[in-house]
Amino acid sequence: MIEEYIPKFLQCLYSDSCKDANIQAQELIDMFHENQIVSKKQMIYALDLLDLSRELYINGLYIGSWMGFMTRILSERYNFYMSELELDERCGPVSRKYNEKNERYREHIIGDALYQSKSFYERYNLIVNTSCEHMPADWYYKLPNNCYVFLQCNDYDTIPEHINCVYSIEEMKGKYPMHVKYESETQCTIYKRYTLAGQIKF
Repeated sequence: MIEEYIPKFLQCLYSDSCKDANIQAQELIDMFHENQIVSKKQMIYALDLLDLSRELYINGLYIGSWMGFMTRILSERYNFYMSELELDERCGPVSRKYNEKNERYREHIIGDALYQSKSFYERYNLIVNTSCEHMPADWYYKLPNNCYVFLQCNDYDTIPEHINCVYSIEEMKGKYPMHVKYESETQCTIYKRYTLAGQIKF
């Protein structure tokens, strides 16, 4: 299911707006590496289990959305309205182009999750962050009570940008308290990926 979106994504890179974004080949290789696909499938498993279809309206925020690949899948598979918060300014043009026909695509915001206010996060009832290893957990405690969350982190601490790794699912639960509906530990090629999904109950 995820794999069928890859050609659609690559096709959008032919547009002039995406060419100007200066996306490197290695980034695309990394994006669609087996580890990334396995991790993205964990998101689908978790959200299927959460079954948010019972909610009348899901207004989601994807933190660290990269180039919007999963944003479109979440919108089309679950009918979520999705916004993105991404630090890398180059990603915006690609995500906007790829999602230009996505009627539930709200906006791509350039910014840092750590510096957003509580009132900013209160706009959303679903928060997705698949890059928890890249940032301290401070942002999490600004989220509204009863918000649904999907989080991923890893133990790949040899990368300098990975400043907030975890080494077990229990450690991750300690950093991100929630009413857990789904958890998993996935062995990737040279690291473990930890997944939590549920609802915040502070």
